[in-house]
Amino acid sequence: MKKTPTDQDSRRKQRQLAAYDTKYDWRPRKSGQETSVGIISPAGEQLLPSSFAEVFTQFDSINDKPEFIPVSDGQAWGLVSSTTPPVLMTDFKYNAIIPERWERKLFFIQDKATRQWGALEISHPFCHATHCSGSLPLLQPLMPPIADEIYEDELMTDDEPLIFFVTRRGDKIGIMTRFGYSDIVFDSYDANDTDCTFRLIRNDRKRARRADYWHPDPTTYAIHRRNVSAARR
Repeated sequence: MKKTPTDQDSRRKQRQLAAYDTKYDWRPRKSGQETSVGIISPAGEQLLPSSFAEVFTQFDSINDKPEFIPVSDGQAWGLVSSTTPPVLMTDFKYNAIIPERWERKLFFIQDKATRQWGALEISHPFCHATHCSGSLPLLQPLMPPIADEIYEDELMTDDEPLIFFVTRRGDKIGIMTRFGYSDIVFDSYDANDTDCTFRLIRNDRKRARRADYWHPDPTTYAIHRRNVSAARR
């Protein structure tokens, strides 16, 4: 006869989960068969149905459930939500999709035809300034696929490092942050940690024009820093 779980059993399991919460690797793993793959959590929760040819599972965050997950139909990649039920947020049209590894609010996408890289951003347009829990996340383009490669750098601000990205096309570079991107027409750059600004330099100009000084929108940057601080608390 199958034993019915009691309240005492449930409490014991809750204590075990609490004890392992900071020690156990809670990253999701693949489920299903070789050609029909989904994602399941270590606790047994089915995060994605086993209906994809491939799924991305190399998440750096251990305890947080990802909002969107890269999936493949065997020919191309797209993004699906981790809601119940899951929602396909993009078509299967990308050659590759890589999540940004720190805040996981960006996805680097590679165009299938040109093999150039761009970025999609997670936004919460219905998020109140002091309360974002439960708000509906959306995906919106941050930069079209115009870069041969994108690599990471950071500004060392007083509060926290501000991650930004250097974009490259041929022998020219540009800058991309969560707040916008520059043209990829420059030869080098200088970063000012104090002012959170960049001086983009072109070798064919003897003097830098005002347009060569590029920085994120200060209002958006202030909101971003406030939201990050609130999330960490």
